[in-house]
Amino acid sequence: MTKVITLFDGQNLFHMARHAFDGVPSRINPQALALLVCQKQGWVLAETRYYTGIHSSQENARLNAVVQTHLKKMDAVGVHTYSRVLHYHKGIGREKGIDMRIALDAINIVHTKSADVILLFSQDQDFVELAEEIRTLNRIYGGSVKIASAFPDAPTLRGIYKTDWLKYSKVDYLASLF
Repeated sequence: MTKVITLFDGQNLFHMARHAFDGVPSRINPQALALLVCQKQGWVLAETRYYTGIHSSQENARLNAVVQTHLKKMDAVGVHTYSRVLHYHKGIGREKGIDMRIALDAINIVHTKSADVILLFSQDQDFVELAEEIRTLNRIYGGSVKIASAFPDAPTLRGIYKTDWLKYSKVDYLASLF
């Protein structure tokens, strides 16, 4: 039995799915999508974590409320959510610290041996360094935690280098909406 913990890079997922699947809705249930991807591999989903930046209520009350509502839906189905307020520069909100939080959590999974596979729902190539570090930690501590990346099935998209690549279809994505 291969035990999997999934880590969703929310902003990356949103933008890549929108690009790959012609503007699909963003109301994803990460638990449902993770379960579909894991089942296709014959893996057991142990935990789903979702990370995202969120607009401050002062900067954009409407988007803040939309994302808060979406996160509450995720919490209700057992997804562990992590959010940080976006930092603004010239009116544009930018995530700060989300990728670092994902990487720290992934390293903790390796140290605690709480999963056989870390499955990143992201295409952010900054995570190549995380994949390399996980391989190094496996060598040092005699572990065997694999790292994989899941991404939309589209001709122009690819997974994170130095990870196993798993594609999910538009049908899978649409079946995973709230």
